[in-house]
Order: sequence, then structure tokens, then C-alpha cells
Amino acid sequence: MTALREPAGRTRVSAGRLTALLPGALMAILFLGIALRVLGYELRADEQLYIPPAALLGQYALYEDIFYNHTPYSAWYFRALYLILPGDHLVLAARLGIVLAWAITLWGIWAAVRALSGDRMVALTSVVAVAANIHLLTVPGMTATNNFLQIGPAFGGLALFVLAISGVRRRALAAFGAGVCLSIAVGVKISSFVLVPPLAIAAFLLPWHLPFRERLVTVTLPMAVGGLLAAAPLFAMLMADPDLLIAHVAGYHTGPHLAYWDAMRYSEPGVVMGLSGKLRLAVEIWLADTNLLILSVAAIVLALLTAGRERLSIAALVVTLTVTVIVMAASFLPTPSFPQYFVLPIIGFVLIPAILWRGVPPGAKPTLRLVLAGLVGTMFVLALPRIGEALAKGALGAPMTHQRVEAAGQSIRDALGGEAGRIATLSPVYPLEAGLAVYPEFATGPFGYRVMPMGAPDDTALFAVVGPDGVAALLDAEPPAAVLTGFAPDLEAPFVAWAKANGYRPDPAVNFSDRYGDAVLWVPEAALSR
Repeated sequence: MTALREPAGRTRVSAGRLTALLPGALMAILFLGIALRVLGYELRADEQLYIPPAALLGQYALYEDIFYNHTPYSAWYFRALYLILPGDHLVLAARLGIVLAWAITLWGIWAAVRALSGDRMVALTSVVAVAANIHLLTVPGMTATNNFLQIGPAFGGLALFVLAISGVRRRALAAFGAGVCLSIAVGVKISSFVLVPPLAIAAFLLPWHLPFRERLVTVTLPMAVGGLLAAAPLFAMLMADPDLLIAHVAGYHTGPHLAYWDAMRYSEPGVVMGLSGKLRLAVEIWLADTNLLILSVAAIVLALLTAGRERLSIAALVVTLTVTVIVMAASFLPTPSFPQYFVLPIIGFVLIPAILWRGVPPGAKPTLRLVLAGLVGTMFVLALPRIGEALAKGALGAPMTHQRVEAAGQSIRDALGGEAGRIATLSPVYPLEAGLAVYPEFATGPFGYRVMPMGAPDDTALFAVVGPDGVAALLDAEPPAAVLTGFAPDLEAPFVAWAKANGYRPDPAVNFSDRYGDAVLWVPEAALSR
């Protein structure tokens, strides 16, 4: 009889170990797939703005010398990684920065949700809701921009504040961390500022059972100190030249940027300008796929709050719901509207189930954990086509994006044969990847250049860029070693016209392509005969 029982015992032990290992294996697969997808995701136009400062900040000053229409922390982050990474791998450093941001964000969600809920299954559900989120597995979460970089610190600011008012032992430390995270989020992307007013007000009011003096010492002041310390570099830049920073960040988006897209709305049918289009985007992102599932988790947990309600932190729930609603409302403010503007509310979506969990009756939790396990599996299946594709390409040894860009940049360098001089282009990542010089007026791509004809001189005077009308004069004053076009025909027309008028001819040796077109490298005719 004993001999017959041993295999069953070993089976039970093995099954228990397998159950314990499954969450880790699931997360390892998801994260590996995310990393490979980030590294292999095709270069996007926005990265022509975000990546170049990493190579140029040692030579030029942000805003003063090169155009940048966001707060500076993302540029500094990519710059730091570019300097740390051995070799001059510009795109690789930026994309690894996004992989690192994913790792920190997922770890932060696990730690915060585990602390709030006290349950590993709830923490796993929240982490997978982000890791398998199909809206983050596309442009917002895969490219080297500030769109995903803000998610981690914004979540950290909200989660740490909730922990600070929920009876955590190190309340002051959590409040300090909340302030640090909120300022970092704002320094990465100005839209994260919408989190600051409601949490700043709440810091004076909560926890409401504490005397005001104790609340001031343990929540309000630590949070303020953390916020001021993390925002110090931004404040220093603002105080040094307020007009410069405001013109690039606020003036650009409220003036010429809006005018440009208003003029382009008929030639760009996919651009969303009105409220109806924004509502469609919001519904598609918030009430579909993984986001719908995590909201369903919150609804299921809420429905089970039939006992144990005294353990539920009403203050934490009110703060999280309030901030989430404010962030959702703020998503409708930018015009034109793009999908990345609607991903920030996920920081509230994944936190609400953790806050509600402690109010669920103990007897209902085992069954609810099974429901959560099923939802986690469903989320994983939804992400599998994208994650699986990245894993397959990695296994097959498909070239990563940085390798393709490095090869393209090297083909430009080879075509020039060591010729000194700048490359005139609105796609600066390619020459910069090869260590070639570009014009600072076009160093961050077409985004400042294209709005120059649309903005009033007062709006564009501080942009440090040249518009289409100024291309010929700039290149006449300092002729380029080559002109790189082929990715935005309408915007590049002045470059092509100048190249043709000055005896530059396409070099057939340069023939790389990306999703926007086929590269054309214009070089002096004499260079083709070498």
C-alpha cells in the first residue's frame, strides 16, 4: 500500500511546485517577449525626436540649440543610457531604456499591489494586465518615446500615496516616494501633472483620522520635499529661461502644432480632432481586451464586498477613483488625439482591485482566486500573437531594429568615403547612429520644422529650427556632405530641390528602407565618380 501511495505523494508535491512556478514562468515569458518586441519594433517617426538628443546633448543644449517639445527628463534618461552602454549604439541604448522601464514598472506594480492587497494572485493579475496589455504592446509601449516612460513613475506616485494613507508603517517614506515619483512623471511628460493637484489636496486631508499636525509631518511635508527634490532640475531650467521651456512645451502644443494638424486634417484622414473621434478612441482602449478584463476584476471584487467592509480603506478607494477619473477626463484635452493619450488611466485600473480586495469575505477569496487565474490566462492568450511573434523572431535570429539602423547608417558613412561635413535630413537617427554630424536646426526631425509656416513669429522664434522656407539659405551658407530624403516627400521637397539645383545626385549604393519609404542619399556629383 505504501508503495502505491508514494507516486501519488510525489505527484502532489510536483503539482504544488508546478503551481508555484507557473506565475514566474508566465512572467518570464511575457517579459522576454516584451523585451524582444521592443528591440525588434520598427523605427517610428516620433523616435526621430526622442532619440537624437542622447547623442547630441554633449554638443548642444536642449531647447536653446535643438528643438524638443517635451519636458526634459526623457531626453536625459536616454542620454545617460547612451553614455553608460559600451560603444556608440544610439538606438540600442534608447530601446534598452524602454526595456528597463518595463522591468521597473512591472516590479513596482507587483510590489505595490502585493502590499495593498496582501495577495499574490491579485498582484499577478495586475502585473499581467499591464504586461499583456495589447495597447502597450504597440507604439505607446514599444518605441523609444516618453509615452511608456511616464507610466511607471505615475503609477508609483499614486500607489505610494495610497500606501501612505492606508496605515503603512513607514508612512513618511511612502509619502516622500510618492512626491519623487510624481515629479519624475511630470519631468518625463507634462500631461502627468494632472495627478499632482488631487494628490496634493489629499495630502492635507488624509488620513483623516490623524491629527492635522501628525498628518502634516508624516504625509504632507515628506511628499512635498520628495516632489521638490525630484523637480529641482526642471525648476532650475525653468528659472534660468522660463520663456524658452514654456515656448517648446506649452507654446508648441497650444499654437503651431494645433494649427498644423488643423490644416492637415483632410490630407491625414486618420487624425482625430473632434470629441466623437476621441470618444471612439477612449472606448476602444479602455473598454476592450485586457483593460476590460482588469475593470471586470474590479467589478467582481466590488460585488463580493458583502462582509469585512471595515477593513476596506475608503480613503484609498476614493483617492484612486478620483485620480483615475481626472486622468481619463484629461485624456480628451490634447488635439489632435492619438491612442497614447489614453493609456495613462491604466495606473488606476490596476490599483483598484488591490484596494477592494481586503474587503472581500475570506470565504469568497479562494473561489475569486480561481476566477483571477482564469482572467490571467485569458490576458496571456490575448497577448500571445504579439509576444509569440517576438519570441519566434528572436529564436530565428531576425535582425533587431538597432542592427538595421546601424547598417543603414554605415551605408551612409561608406558612401561618403570619409568626407567631412553635415548630413541634411529630417531623419537624423540614421546619420547619428553612424557618428555623422547633422544640422542642429533639423536635429530632432520634422516636428519643429513642419509647424514653422503655421505659427506666428512670436510662437516659433525660440524653437531653434528652420522651416521649409529657410532650407535653401541654410544649406547655401554651409553646404552638406550629403542630403538624406525618401521618408516624407512633402516635407522633404525643399531638400530635394536644393540638392538638384546644386549638383547633388542620388547614390545607388545607399538603398535601405523603413516603413515610411526608401532612402535616397544625395551626394555631390563629384563624389559619385570617386
